[in-house]
Amino acid sequence: MVNDELLIDLDNYLAAGLHIGTQQKTSDMEKYIFRVRSDGLYVLDIQKTDERIRQIAKLLAKYDPEDILVVATRQYGQAPVKKFGEVTGAKTIPGRFIPGTLTNPNYAKFIEPKIIVVTDPRSDAQAVLESKQNGIPVVALCDTENLLSFVDIAVPVNNKGRKAIALVYWLLARQILRERGDLPEDGDLDIDATDFAVAGAFYPDNPNELGRLIEKCFLENGEVPNLNTFEGNDYPIHVMVPHAGYQYSGAIAAKGYCNIVQNGFPEVFIILSPNHTGFGSEISVFNEGEWITPLGNVEVDSEFADEIISISDIASADFHAHLREHSIEVQLPFLQYFSNDFKIVPITMGSQTFSASSDLAKSIFEAGNKLGKSYCVIASTDLSHFNNQEKANKVDGFVLEDISEMNEFKLFEEVVQFNITMCGYGPVMTAISLSKMSGKKDCEILGYRTSGDVTGDFSSVVGYASGIFK
Repeated sequence: MVNDELLIDLDNYLAAGLHIGTQQKTSDMEKYIFRVRSDGLYVLDIQKTDERIRQIAKLLAKYDPEDILVVATRQYGQAPVKKFGEVTGAKTIPGRFIPGTLTNPNYAKFIEPKIIVVTDPRSDAQAVLESKQNGIPVVALCDTENLLSFVDIAVPVNNKGRKAIALVYWLLARQILRERGDLPEDGDLDIDATDFAVAGAFYPDNPNELGRLIEKCFLENGEVPNLNTFEGNDYPIHVMVPHAGYQYSGAIAAKGYCNIVQNGFPEVFIILSPNHTGFGSEISVFNEGEWITPLGNVEVDSEFADEIISISDIASADFHAHLREHSIEVQLPFLQYFSNDFKIVPITMGSQTFSASSDLAKSIFEAGNKLGKSYCVIASTDLSHFNNQEKANKVDGFVLEDISEMNEFKLFEEVVQFNITMCGYGPVMTAISLSKMSGKKDCEILGYRTSGDVTGDFSSVVGYASGIFK
């Protein structure tokens, strides 16, 4: 199949990471694997993915929309599934799948679909099991490590990446509408794949709903703090907070923000994040303009950003890394809830090496001293991804011990050596290094939990923690 025959340009598939598998494979998925990278990562065959999306769309188009059920337990699948349902009319269950939904007629939300689509047969195992008990065909988005027990048709795809999942559901929706005749053969949806990825995924679009949700996050820890006033240049703390959807990690993040609020706001928040998209430079500094959330606009401190760039050997002015990166944006409403009287310097770390974090820490420290501005570094990170609860608690315990000991080198060493899937270890190493430069030699871990503690699904969880460096 040549590029012109694909549903979208090959570059778009690759940019969304549909082909990125894992370092494990099952015999069930072996026929969908294109190659193995030198680092042991299995790469899926995009052509086979494209062909299967066409086949599934043709199949689903034969069903009445209300007879189709689409399920996504994991966070990254929930927004795409909701949007898919809006576009196609299919029924959806984003979030926890309640046992008995397909098997217990006495359950208030009992339904009888004729076909079901699951986003991951492992995390959506309850839905798959109940489907098979009732003889309902199962279509599943499957990564290289998935088993196909009880799966009737697999779509080989990266079913863990936010952009990948969004693009698959966008393509399926478009193809279904084409097959139904609701769109011309070459017709497009009036929304793009990005709308499938971000619409209400991490926090509500409505400012009133968002405010209430933030209050709830603080109230889980006791009360909503009052914003104090900070005066001076040496802000007393830097923080580490998670960046998942507020329903999962918001209460943990609020523990860190409570400390910021009680200390009062500095002039500038320097927000460091990992790079989840692969776009942009090694250290991408957003150095001008404003960021917009439902709670208002926040100005970028161009002077501070440019000074960091001029001092650093690695950092550069770059916007591409930030266009679809969520892990900085989700931090802003926690601050804006109390005040918009602050500036930010958003920095995304495409390179999370020890040398990159050391360079960035030094550059921030020297820039802050030169400009004489008060600032707080916010290191945005989640902990391990997609382990079971027991393993997550174990490996997260390793990194939290390193962080609490303010040992950035040991943190880096263990993340690499034990392949710990902590996404923002670079920002945390930077925060630790910078804290020690400025005389902050202690760390307090404020809280820890996993997505499983929220959803009740302990088979595949993400870890979240909050801490302060003081």
